[in-house]
Amino acid sequence: MKIMRFVPVAVLLLLAAAFCAPSAPAREMVVRKADNVFFCVDTSGSMMSDYHGGGQTDLAAARQLLARMTRAMPDLGYATALFRFAPYESLRALEPHDQAAFEQALAQVPVKVPMFGNRTPLGNGLFDLAWPVSEVPGPTAVILFTDGGQNEGEPPLPVAEQLYAAYDICLHVVSFANTPREQAVIDELAGLNLCSVTASADELMHSDEALAAFLKNTLWEKKAAPAPPPPPPAAKREFHTVRMDLYLEFDTNSAQIRPEFHDEIAKVGEVLRKYPKSTAMIVGYTDDVGSYAENIRLSTNRARAMRDHLVREFQVAPDRLQAVGYGENFPVEANASAEGRQRNRRVSVYVTGWFVETE
Repeated sequence: MKIMRFVPVAVLLLLAAAFCAPSAPAREMVVRKADNVFFCVDTSGSMMSDYHGGGQTDLAAARQLLARMTRAMPDLGYATALFRFAPYESLRALEPHDQAAFEQALAQVPVKVPMFGNRTPLGNGLFDLAWPVSEVPGPTAVILFTDGGQNEGEPPLPVAEQLYAAYDICLHVVSFANTPREQAVIDELAGLNLCSVTASADELMHSDEALAAFLKNTLWEKKAAPAPPPPPPAAKREFHTVRMDLYLEFDTNSAQIRPEFHDEIAKVGEVLRKYPKSTAMIVGYTDDVGSYAENIRLSTNRARAMRDHLVREFQVAPDRLQAVGYGENFPVEANASAEGRQRNRRVSVYVTGWFVETE
């Protein structure tokens, strides 16, 4: 015989409220899709077409739109560069984005070029970007302002395929196409990779919403924010970052760690052993000898050398270590003397985690 049990109405109401109550919205954060943004402007003769009959050339409109686009970019720590092709020229090397400096470089993009005899080597223009793209770490967005014309040099499609195969890039196109054939070239470029975004220059020029959507689709996205760390169980336990400036000396143009500095690296290894849930960002630097791009690469190699030493000698899990290079940025001394340059060839380590004094 079954025994019927009655649940009080108040309890049922409480259970219903628990199941029907809306869940708290997930926390989101804006993150960049690319670390580096290469803007490239087609300055061939075909870009001298009258922009929609308004008395302004496509080239002048491209320069105006590029200024609006960079002003509307979110401040997420991008590094930006500016190039032109036909002829190829670097107008601003890759540096942390500075709007005033960028617009000063943008002023070098001509608004008038010879229309006749100034042919369009679109494929060659993409090929010339391979070297500067190869010199920088991290994902890179290439935003091309062009009408899609191609009547000289290498065809653009195989060149773009080689760029995708060799580097961590995504090619986006702002279209000034005036004919179906030109638009077809742009569409073929966009079809090479799902990450590519194309947009009509006219739409971006006249719609703030379209411009904002283009920037979102090319440069940033929203992701769930990481959960905050759990509260410390004791007052002595704190979550913070410790900066460790190490006394390491590197030879010029070298990432080799000398044996006499292994004890310096051991200081970091002991901290990571003591706090096994901590993580570390290793930052390499250089003096100002050599090109900016070469110094970024060299400083990254110095940071990676130290990371590999910690993995090998102290058995630190690789996923706890991040190695980055800041090149000649943030010198601790002037590079005017050999001693100053030596001090700038250094490594700093930022260890993050819960720190507590143990008995």
